[in-house]
Amino acid sequence: MSSSGASSSNLRPANTKDPAWKYGEYKSATEKHIVKCLLCSHLCSGGITRLKEHILHSPGANAKPCPRTTPEIRKEIEEFMNKKSESKCRRGSFYSEDFARDIGDQQPHVGDDDVIEIGGPSSRPPPSKQRRKNTRGPMDLFCRGNVEDVVDQRLRGGPGQQTTLENRLKKEERKNAIQKIARWAITAGVSFHALTSRSFHVALEAIGRFGSGLAPPSMHEISETCLQEEVRETHKILEIHKGHWKTYGCTLMCDGWTDRRQRSLINFLANSPKGTMFLKSIDASAHSHTAIYLFKEINDVIENIIGKENVVQIVTDNAANYKAACELVIERHPTIFWTPCAAHCIDLILEDIGKMHIRTISLARRITVFIYAHTQLLHCMRLFCNGDIVRPGPTRFATSFLTLQSLWEHKNALRTLMVADEWTKSKWCNLRTGKQTERTILSVQFWKGVQRALHAGIPLVHVLRLVDGDEKPSMGYLYNAMDRAKEKIKENYQYRPLQYGPVIEVIEGRWSRQMSSDLYHAGFVLNPGVWFKTADREAVQTHMLRCVQAMAKMEPDPEVQDRLQKQLDYYLQESGPFSWGTIVRARDNTIPVNWWDKYGGEVPELRKVAIKILGLTCSSSGCERNWSAFENVSCPYKFMKYDF
Repeated sequence: MSSSGASSSNLRPANTKDPAWKYGEYKSATEKHIVKCLLCSHLCSGGITRLKEHILHSPGANAKPCPRTTPEIRKEIEEFMNKKSESKCRRGSFYSEDFARDIGDQQPHVGDDDVIEIGGPSSRPPPSKQRRKNTRGPMDLFCRGNVEDVVDQRLRGGPGQQTTLENRLKKEERKNAIQKIARWAITAGVSFHALTSRSFHVALEAIGRFGSGLAPPSMHEISETCLQEEVRETHKILEIHKGHWKTYGCTLMCDGWTDRRQRSLINFLANSPKGTMFLKSIDASAHSHTAIYLFKEINDVIENIIGKENVVQIVTDNAANYKAACELVIERHPTIFWTPCAAHCIDLILEDIGKMHIRTISLARRITVFIYAHTQLLHCMRLFCNGDIVRPGPTRFATSFLTLQSLWEHKNALRTLMVADEWTKSKWCNLRTGKQTERTILSVQFWKGVQRALHAGIPLVHVLRLVDGDEKPSMGYLYNAMDRAKEKIKENYQYRPLQYGPVIEVIEGRWSRQMSSDLYHAGFVLNPGVWFKTADREAVQTHMLRCVQAMAKMEPDPEVQDRLQKQLDYYLQESGPFSWGTIVRARDNTIPVNWWDKYGGEVPELRKVAIKILGLTCSSSGCERNWSAFENVSCPYKFMKYDF
């Protein structure tokens, strides 16, 4: 005890009543997270709590037991801890039965017959048994954020839960819990990619809030009760989207595909600035995909799910049957546009350009196939290149050009590998395909071919990413983006017509058919961030006429059309608020649909039309992302009885 009395006062908290501080002190004034045991000089890195575990020989604790503690010392510390726990319990006794009834529906339910008791000291288990339990009072229900909001904040990288000493001490517990999750995923055959799902994060947060002792759900619970609840939630989400469609309109996307069971399926989705909403998927295996059949299915979605007044355009691929079906839809609903999928069109352009560089792409494919077929060589390549050389793209043909770009970026590393001992002394360099790979990588002509292919392909890949992405609606950007891509291609070829001419010819051959829709021109005119910067004044008249045609189709009333024309002139002449500095500067840093929503109050009819046009997508790739959804459902018949 003399050592305790001799210790400096600044190495202990002031005015503390905790008897554990009689047997410990901070290691130093600057290292207060480390407490020194004055009985055996052991250093505890977990603070005073870890020192207590050290002195009490707490079972299951990570602290090393103190060899010099006595029963009297342990009794003194245990009595203090028990009194402190009883005091906390008495402070929480205001949790009355009436109050519990008022908020009972917010508490986690274990079952209908379960009773949760929060009693006084007599009802509390010994400290050693309650150590792992969470004591929650009514204020927790009001202080804790919504589970989904907490997860969204964490996924955005925002400030999460404050790091405390207890959190730092739970690293081992987390490691153990994660290992159990991994074991379940592996044994149940769950895709590792599923662990990145937001819903999985939300589930973990909800389990953590429940605490220890959550009984796992039964198969019946998940397949019946919970599934029915999810269907109800899906209908609620659909109603939210429908309310959004009334203001912003939407794009009906449909696309056909064949799954691994050779079923012919058609997906229907609706896209708006609110997001993409799955509507339905039909098994069309028993039907011929004629224009009449497709028209009936598309029209059914328009009239019975979305509402014809909410559909601005239909986006499909450029297949003849879909084109004919959409023409029938337009005859029935004249205010609706049909727009071929821009992503599909750009992919076809990349395919055509790829044929112009087929030898280079074939040689590059041989390199990647050979390297990825040999695990040790693949390991060496990753060491030299600091990663992979194959890059997945939004489409098959985009992947070819992205892989060429990756090879070009790692050109020096790959050439270094070919002259390094890891290659020259290996068995691979003596193989026939190995020698071909070496010759190709060291060939000057091959790399010149790669560069020429990239000059043509990469600007188009950037446009493809724009139309395929979900960051912002692409209708207001696509026309300008393609013009910039063509200009970049000319620049890459140093404005030599003999080199860029064939590429531009391929682009114009397919893109002219794509640009038949007036919506692209209207989007270009109504996007203030690009329209007021355009240098091609010769094309202004064409864009203006096509924009007026698009607005006239959307608003067939002549009086509304006249007001739209006047308001369009007001916007183009930058009159009134459109000339204010704040609004002018906002053109460049505000998404066009939001710009019109905020600043278009002076021109209400034009604002309504502009919001609907600029909120549109140009691609039906959202359908393709859902291709594998039904193949991964283990019991699809369970879903058939629900009308989504």
